[in-house]
Amino acid sequence: MGFRFRRSTLILLLGAIVAGLCAAGGLLNELHLERREAAAQVACEEESAHPKEGDKFAESATLTCDEDLSNLPNLIGVQGELNKARKARREAPTWPAPVAIVIFGGSLAYWAWYFLLRRISELRAAIGGKPPEH
Repeated sequence: MGFRFRRSTLILLLGAIVAGLCAAGGLLNELHLERREAAAQVACEEESAHPKEGDKFAESATLTCDEDLSNLPNLIGVQGELNKARKARREAPTWPAPVAIVIFGGSLAYWAWYFLLRRISELRAAIGGKPPEH
């Protein structure tokens, strides 16, 4: 006695949910990586502005925080963390958004196909003078 969805409508709804979860996962991962990079950038700038006590190189060298450090191997400390965060963000997967579009597009195509078939069936019944079947 309850309301029942057609199979094509269920596939459309499930496709929208799965596509939304896929896109949200990709967005959350991107936000996490951006925050990680921003935190490493702030830590690097903070350490550059206020070097640690007893650091014998603090007077003669400053930390480089603004440039791309990917070509420098074996960085340690805050520069190493900043380099790792930037590399993780550069190499982050880009597939979640296109996969979400393909999933939703496939479920929408399935739904649209059966929607059109039902309309064609109704039109055929109307032309033939028969009442529509449900």
